[in-house]
Amino acid sequence: DAEIIFPYEVQGDQTPPPRDESSDSNSKPEVEEADDEPEAEDADDGLEEVLLDLTRMERDKAEWRLSESIR
Repeated sequence: DAEIIFPYEVQGDQTPPPRDESSDSNSKPEVEEADDEPEAEDADDGLEEVLLDLTRMERDKAEWRLSESIR
């Protein structure tokens, strides 16, 4: 039989209780700073719109070719 040896003594939960921030006189409300640069998501939206437009154009061209080949 193997014996497990712990080199330290287990003392239970050492997590401190949550702080009551409402009573802190030094705490300041956090304010998000406005970014001057557009976020990456905005740039992705523009690219997405271009890709959708290109997809629509390709679809329209394919439909036109199909209708021309039927005539």
